[in-house]
Amino acid sequence: MFYTYWNEGRDAAEIPAAEQYLSSYVIDEQSGKPKEYVLNESNPSGEWRRHSYQFCPAAPQTAEFFCNVIDRAHAIGVDVLQMDQTVSGAGGACWSDAHGHAPGEGLYQRRAFWNLLDRMRRHGKELSPDFVLFHEEPHEQLIPHLDGFHVREYYEKRWYRGYPGAVGIPLFSYLYHEFAVGYGGDSASLSPSDSRWNVRCHALNLVAGRTPGGAVWSGPQNMLDAHPDQIAMIRSHCRLLKTRAKDFLMLGTMLHPYELTAPQVEVAISVRRGDEWVREPVPTPAILTSSWQSPDERIGHLFVNVAETPQPLNVDLDARNTPAATSYDGQVWRSTDNDGFRPLWHGQRLPKSLSTELKPGEVVFVELCGGAAKTARP
Repeated sequence: MFYTYWNEGRDAAEIPAAEQYLSSYVIDEQSGKPKEYVLNESNPSGEWRRHSYQFCPAAPQTAEFFCNVIDRAHAIGVDVLQMDQTVSGAGGACWSDAHGHAPGEGLYQRRAFWNLLDRMRRHGKELSPDFVLFHEEPHEQLIPHLDGFHVREYYEKRWYRGYPGAVGIPLFSYLYHEFAVGYGGDSASLSPSDSRWNVRCHALNLVAGRTPGGAVWSGPQNMLDAHPDQIAMIRSHCRLLKTRAKDFLMLGTMLHPYELTAPQVEVAISVRRGDEWVREPVPTPAILTSSWQSPDERIGHLFVNVAETPQPLNVDLDARNTPAATSYDGQVWRSTDNDGFRPLWHGQRLPKSLSTELKPGEVVFVELCGGAAKTARP
């Protein structure tokens, strides 16, 4: 929602076009003029700053401006757009008396933003049925107004999980997965180094039921030279989504996960503490896991070995927090095979023990199909 009018520092420049929309920006309470924001969230070293105004979503010209952005994107064949840096799910408090809202803080900040998203989606889909609008980071109130979210459920040791001792859990997926499609992206990096952090990021995208993504920050060469373990994890993710496991991982409901007995993998990430960068460990079990219920009420269990060594898996497979059927057929998919799902058993009661070994980087998905109808989780 920000329009930069002056870049300060590196690549310094003024942007005269920002002046065209002065009547649509958030108005400052004290000055009565467009409020000025200084943004450098992506560059804390201070090499450059973005001096910006913020659009008020209630201002009449705001929707016109953003629909024009969609027009320009459509003209060059772009059908997927993402709204960034609006993670509050609302516009800023505006003190204008000309935007159709009461000056100051109010419910209009959210409602006008929702209306703006609705208008943008309608406009984009009128131009192309393939148009979708995404949003940076998930937000409960925005689910009805968007096509999906850019998620970072692999984040640790930084915003929004930067509090000392904090450890992330995929809570948004657990609550809203079947209502809010998402992809993992910009900081799930690819690099030539043997980065277990990168492997962990891509594995967590898979475990959280997200579309795979990988960021190449410093140029396409990183993808060509990326470490084989990182590429293997993304390939396993893509191959699995070509099977009926996509019904679970893309459309299904996340169930209560297993707490496996597995050793910890040595994973660390560089974080900024004051003026220094330091390496901090990130708690990571060798086997990551999640459990799912598909729309037709099959049960699926996912296991991913993120370690560089083989790992034993011993687990009693059950229906998790869903009503169990009288018996189940079991089938398994392994990323080390090329023959799709293979039978495990037929017509067995749960829990049913599974003992196997996962090779380094191996992905295993177990599908349980019940012999009687079940009721979906409330």
